[in-house]
Amino acid sequence: MHPVSELPKHPLDELLMQHLPALLGDIDAASLDLLRLNLQWLELPAGQTLMRQGEAGDAMYLLLRGRLRTYITESRPQALGGSEQRMVREITRGQVVGEISLYTNEPRSATLVAARDSVLVRLGKAEFEQLLSSNKHTSLLLTRQIIQRLRTENLPPTPQQSATIALLPISAGVNLTALADNLAQHLSAGSRVATVAAAVSDAELEEIEANHDYVLLLADAGPSRWTESCARHCDELMLVGDTAQAPVLHPTEHALLQRRPASTGANETLLLLHAKAAASPRVVRAWLANRPTRYHLELRIGVDRDIAKLAERINRHGHAAAAPLPSAWRFGTSADTARFELQLRERRLLDKGIEVPLGSRALDLLQVMLERPGCLVTKGELLDRVWPGLVVEENNISVQIASLRRALGPDLIRTVAGHGYRIETRPEVQTRFSQ
Repeated sequence: MHPVSELPKHPLDELLMQHLPALLGDIDAASLDLLRLNLQWLELPAGQTLMRQGEAGDAMYLLLRGRLRTYITESRPQALGGSEQRMVREITRGQVVGEISLYTNEPRSATLVAARDSVLVRLGKAEFEQLLSSNKHTSLLLTRQIIQRLRTENLPPTPQQSATIALLPISAGVNLTALADNLAQHLSAGSRVATVAAAVSDAELEEIEANHDYVLLLADAGPSRWTESCARHCDELMLVGDTAQAPVLHPTEHALLQRRPASTGANETLLLLHAKAAASPRVVRAWLANRPTRYHLELRIGVDRDIAKLAERINRHGHAAAAPLPSAWRFGTSADTARFELQLRERRLLDKGIEVPLGSRALDLLQVMLERPGCLVTKGELLDRVWPGLVVEENNISVQIASLRRALGPDLIRTVAGHGYRIETRPEVQTRFSQ
């Protein structure tokens, strides 16, 4: 057996040696050497898939750098739009994925996609089985890791504690520094905000993220290695354009964004700056015409209220601890208090036992309101919960509320003019606790 000093080295080897003992606990040097010798390094560019739901489980992975997003595809009747894919959690450095299937031989339960350029180590099934048979101590530690994972599998995901927003100019002369300074002031109430305007290494960026709640990356005025790094290492990519200029594609868009993979994890938003007079719909349509972004926000230069609105939208999760997740809510009108049932695990609404055709956004809105029955839920809160990390127009809420009123009747959901909505019911909660 080779001592650690003689094993093959990797630039992130030191980071690996920090995470393995933290992950496995009291592991002796010989077992650590043996485990490390059986690991393979894997670099996964942003947008690429690590594993797909339904595939055979042939390995477990430890994430050392970057971020992964977990998606589940659920089958639904054709009347409800067929299958639906939804993002359920994010995997951050130091976390393990894929280990359960090595014991159960069951297919992958979810699809994992790199939200950023990521580096992982892989323990294949053959190497895993060899470790189990040849080293009892390592076998015990790996088994303990599986048991811990099974205990926490049904718990709500831990809220993400940081968000990295890249500001990328797509018009000449955009003052990103002033925009970032104003945005940081509104994000900084009770939060730690860092602004990064010059190139840093991946390791330096991860250290900054670890010590701040929000990180603002200011890209260069044109295509560059730093601009590309900003685009690949962010959770939210904001393309900042000036509506006083022509809506032509910027050189950065041609050089970097047009060839980005469609499945990249970063949410892409067009942020349009204009003078105090609102831009005409024709101008906005021209800016949107040639760009793949589905969402945009208009920000009036020098209007503090608009900056505050932008800060509210990118405050994606907050820092409150998650409560136990109900398995279902039964609710209804005063005449029939248990007419409806919202089943969260199955993600469906029943009306007297019959499934009601509803899209995922409408179901999410209903869940948020049922969490606070009889209370005002503001439009900002709904946008943050139902469209996390995205900048969308408020009329998206109105569309989904109309869909819910068609399903529930006109009286259960009340509009609080200019503020938000309130659901007029007292749901009966059924909570499923993890064992």
